[in-house]
Amino acid sequence: MYFKNSFGKIYLENGKLYVDTEVCTITVDPKDDDTREKFLKEEFDSQVERLQMAEMVLPPKK
Repeated sequence: MYFKNSFGKIYLENGKLYVDTEVCTITVDPKDDDTREKFLKEEFDSQVERLQMAEMVLPPKK
């Protein structure tokens, strides 16, 4: 899974979720293997919403 807009990118790689922006990179590595896939999918969707909202409400980047 991969998402990118002008504020950053979000992607799954090696069982971890990465949120990469100009300000920071966040790595989400769930501890529970039983719910790992579901958790990563839900967290991916949540992070995509945040980047989409940022693009709608914050001034455009130069």
